[in-house]
Amino acid sequence: MVRGNRADAVKSLEDIKIYLKDKLKLDLSDTKSKITNPRSENVLFLGTLISISRHVYSHKGKHHQSLRAVSQLRMLALWIKFLGNLSYRVL
Repeated sequence: MVRGNRADAVKSLEDIKIYLKDKLKLDLSDTKSKITNPRSENVLFLGTLISISRHVYSHKGKHHQSLRAVSQLRMLALWIKFLGNLSYRVL
């Protein structure tokens, strides 16, 4: 994940492709590697849905000051995949 503008993300992706190709002899798939804005589009990465929450909440700080949090990174695992892999034992 890159925090910054799209140009920074494109540059980082190109640098990663070059490193993987030159040092590790691996190719990065163009169809699977994409740049998205998590504020407007969810991303599925290794079975985990990644997004930015739009929830705004307030809480009290260490010295009782009012703090406001605007956005949080959310990573949601797909439970259907996990439920299919679980096995239950009857005692």
